[in-house]
Amino acid sequence: MPCYGDMHLALLKELEVKYVIYQYFSAGLAKCCCITISATMYRNRTPNGHQILSKLPTVTVVLRRFLMIHAFYRKPANVQHILNQVLRLREGSKSRQTLFDFLGNGIFNIDGDSWKFQRQVSSHEFNTKSLRKFVETVVDTKSLTLNPDSLHCCSYNQHTSKIRFRQHMQDRFEHEYLLPDLPETEFAKTFDDAAKISSGRFATLLPFLWKIKRFLNIGSEKRLKEACSDLREFARNIIKEKKQELSNKPSLETVDLLSRFLSSGHSDEDFVTDIVISFILAGRDTTSAALTWYFWLLSQNPEIEKEILREIKDKSESPVYEEVKDMVYTHASLCESMRLYPPVPIDGKVALRDDVLPDGTVIKKGMRVLYHPYAMGRLEMLWGPDWEEFKPERWLQRAGDGVSNDGKWSFVGRDPYSYPVFQAGPRICLGKDMAFLQMKRVVAGILRRFKVVPAAEDGVEPVFVSFVTSKMEGGNPANVQHILKTKFYDYEKGSKSRQTLFDFLGNGIFNIDGDSWKFQRQVSSHEFNTKSLRKFVETVVDTEVSQRLIPILSTAAANNSVLDLQDILQRFAFDNICKIAFGYDPAYLLPDLPETEFAKTFDDAAKISSGRFATLFPFLWKIKRFLNIGSEKRLKEACSDLREFARNIIKEKKQELSNKPSLETVDLLSRFLSSGHSDEDFVTDIVISFILAGRDTTSAALTWYFWLLSQNPEIEKEILREIKDKSESPVYEEVKDMVYTHASLCESMRLYPPVPIDGKVALRDDVLPDGTVIKKGMRVSYHPYAMGRLEMLWGPDWEEFKPERWLQRAGDGVSNDGKWSFVGRDPYSYPVFQAGPRICLGKDMAFLQMKRVVAGILRRFKVVPAAEDGVEPVFVSFLTSKMEGGFPVRFEERAN
Repeated sequence: MPCYGDMHLALLKELEVKYVIYQYFSAGLAKCCCITISATMYRNRTPNGHQILSKLPTVTVVLRRFLMIHAFYRKPANVQHILNQVLRLREGSKSRQTLFDFLGNGIFNIDGDSWKFQRQVSSHEFNTKSLRKFVETVVDTKSLTLNPDSLHCCSYNQHTSKIRFRQHMQDRFEHEYLLPDLPETEFAKTFDDAAKISSGRFATLLPFLWKIKRFLNIGSEKRLKEACSDLREFARNIIKEKKQELSNKPSLETVDLLSRFLSSGHSDEDFVTDIVISFILAGRDTTSAALTWYFWLLSQNPEIEKEILREIKDKSESPVYEEVKDMVYTHASLCESMRLYPPVPIDGKVALRDDVLPDGTVIKKGMRVLYHPYAMGRLEMLWGPDWEEFKPERWLQRAGDGVSNDGKWSFVGRDPYSYPVFQAGPRICLGKDMAFLQMKRVVAGILRRFKVVPAAEDGVEPVFVSFVTSKMEGGNPANVQHILKTKFYDYEKGSKSRQTLFDFLGNGIFNIDGDSWKFQRQVSSHEFNTKSLRKFVETVVDTEVSQRLIPILSTAAANNSVLDLQDILQRFAFDNICKIAFGYDPAYLLPDLPETEFAKTFDDAAKISSGRFATLFPFLWKIKRFLNIGSEKRLKEACSDLREFARNIIKEKKQELSNKPSLETVDLLSRFLSSGHSDEDFVTDIVISFILAGRDTTSAALTWYFWLLSQNPEIEKEILREIKDKSESPVYEEVKDMVYTHASLCESMRLYPPVPIDGKVALRDDVLPDGTVIKKGMRVSYHPYAMGRLEMLWGPDWEEFKPERWLQRAGDGVSNDGKWSFVGRDPYSYPVFQAGPRICLGKDMAFLQMKRVVAGILRRFKVVPAAEDGVEPVFVSFLTSKMEGGFPVRFEERAN
């Protein structure tokens, strides 16, 4: 079971979308989504985080971020297991605390005996025929003041929300909201404020922040306190009035829920208020969200709309319960709409004790386990290859023999654990039948009189939006090209990114924009394109392979000892890049695997700098930096030592160049100095940037490469056949001729790119090729990791490690007699080395190093993972990707 240390990767694996409005998942997000999901806006087709999860290749993914561990799953057996384990899983204390000011001890915010009691009381009331009759009366659409003029000037979602709020206020309190002028009533506004601010607490990954604001009674927490106070004061006044009515008229028909609870002897004001407010929250946005998406889907599927009209035309204008029950096709179309756009797209519980899910996933006490109706509604294994279609017929069969078209439709329900739109198990939604009754009457009332026509342009699809939407992430090659090339000068690294890395990288080439970047790029490009540098790189790599790498591996093979190949490759890469950049040998790859001072200093600076990006509140690391404490103190010391070391090297190099003007300037530092670039800060920044770029990228790529070869012995054999005729230290032309090896490296980096995510900041408003609107200052990110898993780019066999997808046979391209020839990919579909003006300068150097390492190791050794068969390593991301816990292996010397 995969486990991803970085949430971007877990959420964006298998991204089959254009661009995504990003939303962090945090504890209790289910309720946040329940509240915010109805904030629908017409935009381009940009699915959210839930749609990404629908593409995950596994049914359970564990995410670790900060101090939270979540298990996300979609498998029906897991859903059934979780929702039936009433005694093992609860809402969770954090979730209860977060919503307590708003919901109190209402039914949706409690567990245990309190929940059981409220469930029993509510269940009794919801099952009475008199309540059903009252709901029919309330929902009678003849009384709705819905007219084309008001529809013309206001979003349909706003109308459905007001309809639902009006109905629920009548059901619970007998209070009005939907009037011709669409007023913002005080109670509705108060309720909305309380809901929004309460849900906003879930978006805070550091709960103590809202708790501090609550303690100090400032900002949003002050407004929440006032809203909750007003809300409960309003409720108390209503309760007093209802009690008076009931005492004065004991024969009063107790139709609304409040009256029902009071007349049943439940007179405690707090109890009654909490439970009724909970039902208002549950019913306020759910059916309005469902109907909003439903009418949009009908507008895109006129044949289905016609079928529904045929069904309702014989019903009375205000269909009675039995007529509504008989609206089978309408019922199926509503189920189908909520499959694609469930009102609550994610929900979950907290484990009270250790457990194991049916698929073997281990759940630890305190872990939050989440299931995804949105993602589950998009699973091919549940809904078939046509899951993307809006197809009510999947819920129906013809009456009679099930085949004849003479019979009427009959509804075929689904297992609630495969379709948990209304939850399932003991907590299944009490208001399910009421919701369908309301929705079907609204549908009949509107469609009988009106055709709903979206005001947006054709082809523009609405999208889910949340109140936390600050970042765009995606994998559309056309968008990637637009950002990295076409509108290159409209997107930059961004000031936040520059500030975060400045202490470490200074004004190095990877941390700047504009004219400074242009200058460094020109200088570097000239040096990287010289044959003498290529020759120097070959010499450095050959020396490191033959004199350090191979002897260490030989010793390990002879002793049958286990080595961490990831660590070995990182040491190898660090020695290489330091020699190439500085002309300095840190001697990091030695038999005793030493911790050299320069390597440790560089590693500390890189890790702490990348750690700054994981801080959602940048002021925290800035405060630590100002106070010179903790990790920021260590970073300051590391960067100081690093630059002091660099300055000493630069002085030595300058001395060498002044004493020996004919010295062959082979390393990058010597080349920059001899070209007249004598400013120490400039040279230090640019060289440190190249060390960072070359240190982890090739080692990360090779780590995953050797793991993939260990799982694909036939591919390993093909590579061995290719390198066996090459010299032990192949020259450049021989390396160029290693076509199959080159393809296998590209294929490995498709699946496991060294830099899995990258992005820019928009300098001005823009529109991407797919229609996505980008606002100035918005961060736009693209995902090599996700793009490497797109079926639309790589075909249905994208999961396979298949070098042949990069190759064709020489000659006519078909004959198997010819040799392989390499077929490159559009760099915007495969942005592993970036693309456009910022495409990686060291790309060719990287392939040269990697192919020489592959040839050197595979010629002499078979790499055997030390982990048990079937145990898959975990992909984690920092500034670059790594294999979690390293890659322990044994080396077996080949017979020849």
